[in-house]
Amino acid sequence: MVNMIPSEIDERTKSDAERNFYSIIKELDLGKTAYAIHDLSVPGHESKSKGEIDFVIICSMGIACLEVKGGGLRRVNGIWYGIDRDGEVHKKMESPEKQCSDNMYNLEKWISKNVDINKRIEYIYGLVFPDVAFNKITQDIPKERVYDKNTEDAAEYLKVLFGYSQKGRYKNPDILTPADIEKMAGYLIANLDFAATLDTRLGYAEKKIIRLTEGQKSIVNMYSGNKHLLVRGAAGTGKSIVAVEYAGKCIAKGKKVLFLAYNKNIVRSIKSRFKASDNIKVIGLHDLFIEHTGWSKEKSKENITAYFNEILPEEFNAYVRGLGEKELEKMQYDVLVIDEAQDILKLNYIDNVDHMLKGGFERGQWAVFYDSRQNIYNPELENGLEMISLYAPTEIELTCNCRNTFEIADFNAKMTDTRLPEFLGDAGGEEVRIITYNNEDEFEKKISELIKALRKEEIHLEEVVFLSFHRYEKSALSKLKSKKLKFNVIDENYVSQEGIPAFSTIHSFKGLDAKIVVLIIESEKETDSELFKNLLYTACSRARTMLYVVTTEEFEREYINKQMG
Repeated sequence: MVNMIPSEIDERTKSDAERNFYSIIKELDLGKTAYAIHDLSVPGHESKSKGEIDFVIICSMGIACLEVKGGGLRRVNGIWYGIDRDGEVHKKMESPEKQCSDNMYNLEKWISKNVDINKRIEYIYGLVFPDVAFNKITQDIPKERVYDKNTEDAAEYLKVLFGYSQKGRYKNPDILTPADIEKMAGYLIANLDFAATLDTRLGYAEKKIIRLTEGQKSIVNMYSGNKHLLVRGAAGTGKSIVAVEYAGKCIAKGKKVLFLAYNKNIVRSIKSRFKASDNIKVIGLHDLFIEHTGWSKEKSKENITAYFNEILPEEFNAYVRGLGEKELEKMQYDVLVIDEAQDILKLNYIDNVDHMLKGGFERGQWAVFYDSRQNIYNPELENGLEMISLYAPTEIELTCNCRNTFEIADFNAKMTDTRLPEFLGDAGGEEVRIITYNNEDEFEKKISELIKALRKEEIHLEEVVFLSFHRYEKSALSKLKSKKLKFNVIDENYVSQEGIPAFSTIHSFKGLDAKIVVLIIESEKETDSELFKNLLYTACSRARTMLYVVTTEEFEREYINKQMG
């Protein structure tokens, strides 16, 4: 069997030929680690913004790029034509052979540049014409390259194709090991196409980004045999998507899953994705401790930070160590999933969570997802990562942004001195807009004008989130005099209200996102500190399609203009 990416063909695929050939490839015996990727977009095509390869097969023999053309075909004086079911003839601007070979060579350049594998890899391309008997073989299309309706064995076709290719550059190409295949497939899967569709420009109607998440989700299938997964990814690269998919796959296998997060709003969001009957517990870390030890008002009043960071974990640790073997087994889970783990990977937390997993971190099954740049709570993160690494996890990096438009990600990268994430396909949108003020009266005027403009442009205000470095009662928004300017504060009891924008601190909105974000930056101090940069990075990356920054003229002049160069 071949590992298919995606595991089921996209329902939007219109080509019957591709659908049928997908089913054929799925049944091939090319080894346990062979992969077949359908509809791969390759960036940086020499004559186009991107090239698309119908099927990319990665196996021990090498990499095959296949172009599938259904229906009838005709070539006259070097010009290709397609013939549809009704006999209508359509001119083809590019030959299937040139189209596939160009994309293959570009894929080869892309892999050689980004994947460190020191081997002579055989790259081949083939043409699949499943609806016709392609009898007129020419010099530019030798018979070895063609799969047509008379081809009986697809596996044999691939062997012949690789054999034909070896008459060229490599007479004895290197055999790809399972590790080589996993490495290349992992890179391609993590960088599958990102496609954005605009209903209209923002300002006149809602603009949506469609995320093609099959690439991220397929990582679950690809690494399902590994018991220990450590997944790193910048904001917007789909960590939560993969985490939820991973948990769902484990549930489907009858396993009992503990899904941990730090932020209560993230917990609420993740809970909504699972049914109450699912065999999973989604809970915040401290709520897990409190569930077993109770809440001490007296101790928490003395020092709330020390209570959560030290006292409560110690009480939980003492509780579980006092349990008998059978009692402990009852409260343990088959699988542990930790999302936004940069907040949780502290030595004492890891020690406590270890008790909740059958076999612990050493022998149990777990998947941990984190982003160091969103670390705003945990000064011990490096120590925590070092400890987790002792359990020999399979480390995965998600690199392709599947949340923000290019303009938002570019602004964020420059403002926070971070590397711009990868974008494949058209992820463009509106420029980030900076709104400045000098005093409280001018601030209120600018906020009022912004909300009026959003209403006029038919934006649903409940899809707008105002983010601040400060709690609402200490933010500039709380000082607004107009009773018409209302905000729905996101807390444990938050429910979206039609026509009212939401408000949240950056801390509380970590791990979530919104179509439109309005970031309020007041007279912040210590702009060179790591904490400020991390909070700013987190805030900007929450916006999917539109980001407004409302700040003082001084901050724009002294910080934004300098960062943007």
